[in-house]
Formats: sequence, C-alpha cells, structure tokens
Amino acid sequence: MAAATKEQADEQVKRVADRTLVVVHAFGDYRRGDSITDPDEVDAVLKSENAHHCRKVIPQ
Repeated sequence: MAAATKEQADEQVKRVADRTLVVVHAFGDYRRGDSITDPDEVDAVLKSENAHHCRKVIPQ
C-alpha cells in the first residue's frame, strides 16, 4: 500500500474546506444544525433524495 503524498493530503483538506453542509430538516441519523464535512458523505447526501434537507455553507 502506497503512503499518501502531501499533494493528496492537501487535496483532501481542500475538499473538506470548500464544501460543508448544514442540516436544516432532520433525516436519517442527522439532526437540525448538524454539519456534514466529510467529502464522501457530502457527495452521498447531495446525490440522494435528502439533498433538499441541507444547505451548502462556505467555511470561514
């Protein structure tokens, strides 16, 4: 298994930093006000029928 390079780590941080979801209506295990920052979870939620339960925010 190859070790992650700095560029791969930077790309992962960039994906987390530029896309965060905040739950506005509870669904699944998420409650109102929860933040979803994991890039894989964000992509999965946005592609699901629950996308309208979230709002995209830009991290400060």
